[in-house]
Amino acid sequence: MKIQDLFKSENREHWLELIEKSDWSAGAFLVRLIRGGSFFETLGEGSTVLMLTEGSELISYCTFAKYDDIQPTELTPWVGFVYTFPAHRGQRRIGLLFDEVKRLAAMREANEVFLSTNHIGLYEKYGFEYRTELIDIEGKPSRIYSLRLDREMKNRPVCLIDADESMKERMAELIAEFRCVLRSYRGEKSEPDIEAGREEFLEFLQAGYPVFAAAEGEKLIGYAVCRVDQGVVWVEHLFVREAYRRRGVASLLFDKAEAFSESLGNDTAFNWVHPNNDGVIAFLRSKGYTVLNLIEIRKPFNGEKTKTTVTVNGHSFDY
Repeated sequence: MKIQDLFKSENREHWLELIEKSDWSAGAFLVRLIRGGSFFETLGEGSTVLMLTEGSELISYCTFAKYDDIQPTELTPWVGFVYTFPAHRGQRRIGLLFDEVKRLAAMREANEVFLSTNHIGLYEKYGFEYRTELIDIEGKPSRIYSLRLDREMKNRPVCLIDADESMKERMAELIAEFRCVLRSYRGEKSEPDIEAGREEFLEFLQAGYPVFAAAEGEKLIGYAVCRVDQGVVWVEHLFVREAYRRRGVASLLFDKAEAFSESLGNDTAFNWVHPNNDGVIAFLRSKGYTVLNLIEIRKPFNGEKTKTTVTVNGHSFDY
C-alpha cells in the first residue's frame, strides 16, 4: 500500500473518477470542487487530498486542509472528507492516512489537528478526542474532535543507516522517486519504476558502493550513494523526499558522504548535477563546492529533442 498526494499524482483523473464513485455524496462534491477549480479557495492554500492506494485501487482518502466545514474559525488544520471503500472497512486502513496527517501537521508546527463530524465512537479509536460543538456552514451543529500531536511526533530524530540488501524494497521506492525527479529536469513526466529501482540498488551493493539511508522512525526519507572510482568518491545520488526537505536531512547525508571521501584521503567529493537543478547547486555552494570540474558532452540520441540550452563560458549547449 502507498500513500499518495492527489495533486502530485500523474494519474489524477483516474483517482478522481474513483473518488466520484464513493457511495457518499461528499465524495462527488469533493471532485466538483477540484474539477471546478474552487478546492483551494474553499479549503485554503496548501490543502491537499491524501490517498491510500494499492496498485490502481483506491482504499481510503481524506483531505488535509486549512479549513473544513466550520467557517470562519481560528482552528486549523483540519482533516476532512474521510472515507474508506466498503471492501476495506474494519481494517483500520484510514489510520495510515491519519499518521500521514499528523506528520504533515507537525511540519507546520501545529499542536493538534481538528475534525468535524456527527459520528460518535468512530474516530476515538484513532486518538481523536471530543472538544466541543460548533455550527457548520450549513447552519447545522457538528461535533468537533482534535488529534493532539505528541512531542515525539514533532521532534522525531533522523538517523542514518548503512543500507543493506534487507532494505531493498524500501530503497527501491526511494531510488524510483529520485529517477522521476531527475527526468523532470528534462521536462519528462514518469511514474516510479520500482523494479528498476530495486535492480539499481542491488547493483550498487554488488559494486561495493556505500549507500547511506536517512530514516525517521521506520520510514526511509532520503539516501546518498557514493561511487568509488580509483579512490575518488562521486556522490552519485543525493535525494530527500519532498515532504522532509529543509530539515537538514540532505546535509546529514552529504556530511556522511564527505566523511567517507576523507577517510580515503580525498580533499573533496565529486558531484553530478543537472545544470537546471538550482536547489542542489545552491546546496553544494553552501557546502563550499564552487569549482566547475568538467562538463559532459555527447551527440543527441536518435530522435531526441532537447528543450533548452545551457551556456558555459560563452559556449551554448543543447540540454
